[in-house]
Amino acid sequence: MKRSYVLTAVATAATIDRRGQARLTVVVANTRERPMPSRAAVVSEQPISAPWLTLAEDPAFVLPPLGSRTLTLVATVPPDAPLGVYRAQVAVWAEEAPDADYVAGPTLAVEVPLRPVAAPRRFPWLVLLLVLVVAVGLAVPWIWGTSATLGWRHRVEVPHVVGLPSPQAAELLAPSLAFGVVTQAPTGDLPVGCLLAQDPPPGSIVPEGSTVAVTVHGGILVPKFLGRSVDAARQVATANQLYLAPPTLAAEVADQPLGTILRQQPDPDTPVAAGSTVTLVILDGVSVPPLQATSLDIARSATTAVGLTLTVAPDAPGGPVYREGLEKPHVLTQTPPAGTRIVKGGAVTVTIAYPPLAGGTP
Repeated sequence: MKRSYVLTAVATAATIDRRGQARLTVVVANTRERPMPSRAAVVSEQPISAPWLTLAEDPAFVLPPLGSRTLTLVATVPPDAPLGVYRAQVAVWAEEAPDADYVAGPTLAVEVPLRPVAAPRRFPWLVLLLVLVVAVGLAVPWIWGTSATLGWRHRVEVPHVVGLPSPQAAELLAPSLAFGVVTQAPTGDLPVGCLLAQDPPPGSIVPEGSTVAVTVHGGILVPKFLGRSVDAARQVATANQLYLAPPTLAAEVADQPLGTILRQQPDPDTPVAAGSTVTLVILDGVSVPPLQATSLDIARSATTAVGLTLTVAPDAPGGPVYREGLEKPHVLTQTPPAGTRIVKGGAVTVTIAYPPLAGGTP
């Protein structure tokens, strides 16, 4: 079977330099007329040399159809390595079939005739420079804020902002100071949006441009009660330290069950103080009127008057029901029963009895 790869070496041997380094180059060619996702590795003959011999390139790559690429074997021999010749191969295989498409290249030799010279330890000028930069960065703010440099940077007094709404407090701090860390508290003795605490405290003398950390009464965000039942809303309100006012009932056309919450005030996600009251509008129904023994015309008028629709059920399998003494169609049965509360716009289904046909009931 034709191999997927052909590996050739530009040179098969190299001698390390005085720092223990050497390089050998291998060319990998793709013999297929399609891209080949491939992977390469160095296979050392002597286990001791395995950590020293590596590839300079990424071992995972894609060879173009009938294309090639260069791989570089890099030898980095440590100073205490035994003298001698170390051999290895560069192997390449297809990721889709590593066992079938595995090819090892020619044997490469790295000669170590002399022990590598350890690189002299250099004075860490870069580390020293970084230390100096950090030291200067830490010292400048301290020097800038000392009383000896009062003429370089103005100092200001921190005003009293506790109890003020956040916008008013920000105006009072500007332009010399600004808000720093802002923490929100869900409860407090002040209205929502007012500051409950500040740091530094009022009267403190600080450099101009400093920040003041504050705690704001953020309140409790009103949960979304819409679509819930009243019982579920009560549980949610209690968990959020809120109270529910007696709900308002509204008979409206809706596709939700009776008792579902239609509207709420305040709206969801509105910040309010703990203990605030939420008003709800609950979906109520209308009472089904009594329709039995009434004419079909009267039944239609009665259901329309309360916002319901009337549906006449199909005749029984045995055919229409005829009754003596009727001049007009009358209601025999109704569903739901009279007095049942259903959503406005709902339907009441009735069965009908008809007057006898001319010439007698069939």
